[in-house]
Amino acid sequence: MDVETKIRNIEQHCRSNDGDFDRDKFMFTVAAVFGVMWESGEMEFEGAAIKEFNVHIRRILGNGYNLASCLQFGNGKKGQQTAERIGREFSQSRSEDIQA
Repeated sequence: MDVETKIRNIEQHCRSNDGDFDRDKFMFTVAAVFGVMWESGEMEFEGAAIKEFNVHIRRILGNGYNLASCLQFGNGKKGQQTAERIGREFSQSRSEDIQA
């Protein structure tokens, strides 16, 4: 899957049913996906790949945001709080699925 498709999937995942966009969840998820891609060697991260991430991140979040800002966010205190919130939401949705 190419970078654009991954970013679009993340963007959709970070929108609620009523259309609200969760910027923190997006930034954390971009950082996590990049980390997995980096560790797995899924793609070579040279200048062109980083630029592609940046183009799509800026399209969604606006100027001033890029892969580096997502990585900094993901590794920061607010990123860790976002990870915990995502974990709680996931656990709750799984619990609801099991009960249904």
